[in-house]
Amino acid sequence: MQHLGWPPGLVLDDIDWLLADAPGRDRVAERQLAINAALNLWLNEGRQDETLKARIAAVAATDSDMQAAYTEWMTPRVKSAEEIESEEKLAESERNRERAQAEREQSWVDFVTEMRADPVKLQKLLPTTPNAVDSRIYDLWQLLRQAVRSSSHYAIDTVAPIAEIAGQEVAAAFADRLAEIWRSWKPKLHSERPPNERNQIGMIDCMCLAGVSIEAASRPNWASQLTEEQAIRAAEYATLEINGFPDWVEALTVAWPKAVEQVLTREAVSDLDNPTAGAHYQTLEYIYRGPERLTRLMSPALWRELQARPDLNQLGLRSLLPILVRGMPEVDKGNLYTVVLDRFQNTDDPQISAQYLGAAYAINAHGATDALVARLDRLGEAEKTALVERVLPQLFGSRWSRSEQSAAAFDLATLERLVLLAYRIVRIEGDRDRANKGVYSPDERDDAQDARSAAFKTLVSMPGAATFEAILRLIDTPGFPIPASRLRALAYDRAAEDAEHTAWAAGEARQVEEQFERPPGTGRELQLVALQRLEDLQHDLLHGDFRQGTTLSALPDESAVQNWLADRLRQMQGNAYSIEREPRVAEEKEPDLRFRGKASDASVATEIKIAESWTLPQLEDALAKQLCGQYLRAQGGREGLLLLVHQAPRQKGWKSPDGAYRTSRRLCRDFRDLASTIRRESSTGPQPEICVVDVSSCAKQSGRRRPASKKSP
Repeated sequence: MQHLGWPPGLVLDDIDWLLADAPGRDRVAERQLAINAALNLWLNEGRQDETLKARIAAVAATDSDMQAAYTEWMTPRVKSAEEIESEEKLAESERNRERAQAEREQSWVDFVTEMRADPVKLQKLLPTTPNAVDSRIYDLWQLLRQAVRSSSHYAIDTVAPIAEIAGQEVAAAFADRLAEIWRSWKPKLHSERPPNERNQIGMIDCMCLAGVSIEAASRPNWASQLTEEQAIRAAEYATLEINGFPDWVEALTVAWPKAVEQVLTREAVSDLDNPTAGAHYQTLEYIYRGPERLTRLMSPALWRELQARPDLNQLGLRSLLPILVRGMPEVDKGNLYTVVLDRFQNTDDPQISAQYLGAAYAINAHGATDALVARLDRLGEAEKTALVERVLPQLFGSRWSRSEQSAAAFDLATLERLVLLAYRIVRIEGDRDRANKGVYSPDERDDAQDARSAAFKTLVSMPGAATFEAILRLIDTPGFPIPASRLRALAYDRAAEDAEHTAWAAGEARQVEEQFERPPGTGRELQLVALQRLEDLQHDLLHGDFRQGTTLSALPDESAVQNWLADRLRQMQGNAYSIEREPRVAEEKEPDLRFRGKASDASVATEIKIAESWTLPQLEDALAKQLCGQYLRAQGGREGLLLLVHQAPRQKGWKSPDGAYRTSRRLCRDFRDLASTIRRESSTGPQPEICVVDVSSCAKQSGRRRPASKKSP
């Protein structure tokens, strides 16, 4: 009604109909309600209007019940002795509260004034004992804690509020004293408490945690200056934060990996040993949420714990398995895959089975799907449904599930199998209808429905012609519950999104007829034009009238090669693009050159490498870290080129990690495969392409060998 212009409550204009309607009401409560409502409006909005008051009195006088309501309104109520006594006690309590508040505030003012007047007092503290610290430092920490609100609850990393309140000299002395205290204080760790007290924390422990954080933020190379004992103590404090490890844990991990591993392993094992039902595995959760370097460090110890504990519950597995998937070396993940798949096959609890299977999917999605299908074939209908209802949220997530979604990379064939399986077992006709049914608690079925939809969306959103064909296959699948008309529309949408070129504008057909190309309108179109120009350039270098391959092969270094190519590409640009040399991009890094579309804002960053000047790992970094990690991060600038220039033959080729050597042809093929993998990871992420300009045959003819470059990517 409010959207239609009606007020949500009564207004003064409503008095007319209230007074007209009240006498005709049969029920006493309704007649009295009308009088009460009218008097309330008069009191709040028209109290000065005596005529209105008289109208209400006249209507009330026509009925004894309405008159009683009117009289009660107009007659002041006499308070009882108990009410008077209660109000007096409340007033006295309020006065005492205000007096205590004023005394506390004055005590803080006096304390700050004293510290500001004589900061040297902070250098004459009482010694820290196993049970107490000097009250002046503790009071300053309480003041700091009240002044700072951060995502790290206790790991406060600044004394700026103390400097503002009490002066810079007091703040500096306070930080120095905290640095001394945290080194001498022994925190009470969660592993040292009984299970029912592990959600407790001592205030002095919190103060020392702030001391570590302030020191880490204010001292360069802080972690490397600690002793081993101090590093262990700092790691212990880190486990006490209630919102994840402090930011300085990564620096501590780099400088003192053994100390960090020792402390966190002890706390993680204590969590896993906790017999309390529904226990919070805080250390495992923090490791999973922590930096990747930390998960790699902790993976060996946690892998041993997983192997030794075949009966872990779902809460323990929820963070433990993702840590191992994320942190274990690739060469060891085959062992992890074998263990989790075996436990999936031999665990009766469907939730725990699903968690193990989710870890298997993150390593080998195709093999995990085979294992899932094989197990489903051995189960009855009820057991199949129970298992799949828990597997789907593990793989695709849901709005409700708290399980960690698997890091699986699905190929199209595996994804199609899972979608068919999901709709066959988690059938639409059995879905929960929650629309307009009031408050409810989502259960496994709600999770499964949501994850089933997410699986289908993942399938139809995957770019490529293969997805278009997969959607058409769903139309022909007997019993598939999504209407064919909807699937056909999704297939057309997929084809439209995957189209390589934008729609032609009026007049572009004639332009193509005259100039044999149209101006590129998107980054992908510009990228294709750039590839075509480079292919033309490769042909001209070896087979053109002037055959400049020998010139390119003789250039002395990479900078000269980049300048020569930029000049030649600028001569070939026509109306399609312009060439920019080293514009500024993310993190002040610059690509060697950039194609810029003339008809749009499209751009294609290009990194140029003389292939024989670099090792295989360096070339891989040039693609993954330099081109994709730095230059292709901006919105609207996802397309890029890695241009490999072969100036001279490389007799042995490029050495692989396995000791074998790759030829130039194999190198180019592998890099194109790597670029294709990067493009498939995300349609909105970096979209690199590989191009090769090979003039090594010209160098061979001239007898020249180019020296290796010493420059790093």
